[in-house]
Amino acid sequence: RPIHRAPVQLRHVAEKVPSDERAAMMSTPLHIAVIGAGIAGMSVAILLGRQGHRVTVFERRQPSASQGAGMLLQPVGLDALRALGLLATIESQGSRIERICRVDTANAATFRLVYPSGLHDHAVGIRRPALYRSLWGALTDACADVQSGVCVHDIATSGDETWLTLDDGGTSGPYDLVVISDGVHSRLR
Repeated sequence: RPIHRAPVQLRHVAEKVPSDERAAMMSTPLHIAVIGAGIAGMSVAILLGRQGHRVTVFERRQPSASQGAGMLLQPVGLDALRALGLLATIESQGSRIERICRVDTANAATFRLVYPSGLHDHAVGIRRPALYRSLWGALTDACADVQSGVCVHDIATSGDETWLTLDDGGTSGPYDLVVISDGVHSRLR
């Protein structure tokens, strides 16, 4: 039977489960597949692994230094890194940005962004490879099973079980949860 891929509001689903059943579900480690080891995939795998779940990450590329230019991590991204315990590391490798100003050719300001004082008083400019290395290190500490060079071709459910079909024709599973974070050009979503 086809897998249902509609977005789910987990908060609303959890509210419909009686609290005693919810507590039992939360105390039982799940077997979770995370497809994609980009920034989002690594972040969710780190959090789930640290919560005691058995996480397997599938990344179609071999691990290497990420390519790309710099990026600006806004306060909400810094909050996520704080939750991962990586904020101090990232801030030490990046540059603190307290305001952004765009000027035109006549040197007149056309845009100004000043971060307010308080918890969210700055952004961080960082090179993508530095962010990737920090996340990869935390990922390998939190997850015992990272499958690099493995491409997931399809996802199938049978009863209560979810299985992955790999490009080499093999399968992996069963999984209680599959997180698809393999990028904007995903064939699986």
